[in-house]
Amino acid sequence: MKDHVSVLVSIPPKISVLSFMGYLNRKSALMMFDFI
Repeated sequence: MKDHVSVLVSIPPKISVLSFMGYLNRKSALMMFDFI
């Protein structure tokens, strides 16, 4: 059983990796909260 997900994304150069990861974490947390 896998307990992680691998994601390959392409983000524009004007967006920092750190800010994109923060956005991704917020969205995934909201999706999990709605799922529960």
